[in-house]
Amino acid sequence: MGVAALEPGLLGLYDARAHRIWLAEGLTPVERRCVLAHELGHARHRHRSGTPANERVADAFAARLLVDPAALEAASRWSHDPAEIADELDLTEDVVRAYLTLVAAGR
Repeated sequence: MGVAALEPGLLGLYDARAHRIWLAEGLTPVERRCVLAHELGHARHRHRSGTPANERVADAFAARLLVDPAALEAASRWSHDPAEIADELDLTEDVVRAYLTLVAAGR
């Protein structure tokens, strides 16, 4: 894993040829952990492109890896806002949404 100045808007990158993950400079600790988990999903599945299907697989991988279902359930008792839940669980909103739409929904 390395840190690099990536294209604007790109938080992480999996280089399939080198089997290496790059993270953007300046990520917060929460962003770094969540982006790394997503890129690990690409690495685990040896994705060679960022197709929508591959992105969903990587999103689901990160969500399964990082979300504690019991903690999510507890946070969901007092909020239905993914941003508030993400803040409570030290996750990004993207990871919370991926868990709710891809993992909890059984996809």
